[in-house]
Formats: sequence, C-alpha cells, structure tokens
Amino acid sequence: MANVPGYGPGVNRLVLTTVSPVRIFAAFLQLIAAAVLWLLVVAVATGQASSAALSIVGACASLLALNAIVQLAVGLRSAAWLEGTTLVVRRAFGTHRCDLSRSRVCLGTSLGAWYLTAGDAATGQSVRLRLGGAFGRTIEAAKLLALADVIMAGGRQDPEAWRAAAGLRERAAPPSPVKRG
Repeated sequence: MANVPGYGPGVNRLVLTTVSPVRIFAAFLQLIAAAVLWLLVVAVATGQASSAALSIVGACASLLALNAIVQLAVGLRSAAWLEGTTLVVRRAFGTHRCDLSRSRVCLGTSLGAWYLTAGDAATGQSVRLRLGGAFGRTIEAAKLLALADVIMAGGRQDPEAWRAAAGLRERAAPPSPVKRG
C-alpha cells in the first residue's frame, strides 16, 4: 500500500476528497447576487418600469438562487474515501460504493478534468471520482498511489485495471525537469 500518513495496516479509511470551500463561497456569492437582483425588482416595481423587464430580472434572480442552492447541497455533501479496497463516493443525493479490487476500472477525461470510473458487476454499483483537472483540486500524489495499489490488490490480470493503475502512478509521479539548452 502507498505510504499515506494515517492509512495502512490497521487503518481502514483514507479520505480522498472533502468539502470544497471555493464551491461553497461561489454559491454564497450567487445567493448574494440573486438577493441584489430581487431588491432591484422590488425597487423598480414601485416605480415606472415595464412588467416584461421585471419578469425577466425576476426569473434570472430565481434561476441564480436555485443554482446556488444546488451548488451548496453538492458542495456540502460531496466527499470520497477508501474503506479498505472499497471506494465510497458521496454526492448531494446519494452514496455509491464500489470494490476497486474486483471492479472494472478505467481512467477518462471530460471537459479538461480526469476521472476514475469503476463498475462492480457483482453489486451493480458504479462510481465516478474526479481526480483533478481544469478548475478543481487535484488529489494528492500519495492518495493516487493508494488508489493504484487498491486497484491492483489481489493480483489482478485485467489489462484495463493495469492501465488505470499505471495511469494513476504516472500522474502521481513528480514532473520531470525540463532541459534547457
């Protein structure tokens, strides 16, 4: 198992991701913007503004507030951790578990971010864990190595699992120095 502080023999849980303070802050900013728009609607409604303009501004404020509430729910509940060889991913509306040592595992990218996707044929559960990329935090190298070790636990011979584990180890490796000259 990778050398991760607080994880190893006798310790059965490794936290991979937790609540994103940036996402929470962005949602609060959206709520403030929605409140300002609603105050604008109320202020203009007492004057001579057209009802069509008020409807548009009110609808924008409502959509902004709804998006902020969803972002808060997602931001406050999202987390991922390893329990032994099982990856647990908690989202706003549910928790999914998948044993990485037995599951079909692959790495993929989407919109500049990279993900680990695993599907357990025995339970029918599948999980998708964002590992890093555009506009987000990247999981620490030691935790990527722990994920790779868990995928290869039990001496798997599946080529796709080998590729996923190798990809995790490659991303965990420090960048090679660039030669100038």
